[in-house]
Parts: sequence; C-alpha cells; structure tokens
Amino acid sequence: GGYLYPKDMGNGRISYIDYSSGEKYYELDLATGVESLLEKKSDELAKRYRSPDNSKIAWAQKNDTATDIIISNADGSNQRTITSGFGLAINSWFGENYLLIDSADSAFSLHVVSLAGGHPLKLADIQK
Repeated sequence: GGYLYPKDMGNGRISYIDYSSGEKYYELDLATGVESLLEKKSDELAKRYRSPDNSKIAWAQKNDTATDIIISNADGSNQRTITSGFGLAINSWFGENYLLIDSADSAFSLHVVSLAGGHPLKLADIQK
C-alpha cells in the first residue's frame, strides 16, 4: 500500500499521496467518499491549504533562490505565484482574499498578502 502524508484540508476533506499509483495527489471528501485526483506533483502535499470557501488551494514552493507562495483553483488549474521571498511559509487563510504567511528572514515575523499579489505587509514579530 502506498498512502502517505494525509492532511486535513478542512471542511470534511483530507488529501494524501498515493505512491502505489505513481505518486499522485488525491483529495477525499469524507462525507461522500468521493476521491479526486488533483494533480500529479506531490512534493509540497503537506503544505497545501484550502481556502475557506473551498474554491482555491495555496502552497509554498521552494525554488533555487527563494520560496514562492502559489495559489490555484481547487482543481489545480490557474496556478500563479502571488509573492516570493526567503523562508516564506503559509500560516493560514485570512478570509477569502488574503493569506497569513510566516517569514524567517532576519527574525520570525507574520505577514499578510493579498491573492492579487504583491509584497507582504508585516503584521508582527513572532517568537518560535
């Protein structure tokens, strides 16, 4: 068997990687039992965050020089980077149109960024 990294996506859904089917990313609706293949990439599965209205998914993806914060529609379409920086990680959704993100630049801090994109606004320094 090959089901790994289950994650509660909220609203009665979990996501996981099925290694027995070639490392595919699935989501399971616990109420209906319906399983959906969302996309084939699985490297960032543990860091996927579903929007409160279930219409979007957000994740952080490392590249050669920084970490990109990416959003897409719930089915994985319309992927786009909304911001990029060193040591970024998604904390949570803030309503339907914003993400709270942690940054580990010179010190840990909490920021907010609009789904429209742009530079994150620093809200506070945080202790880890």
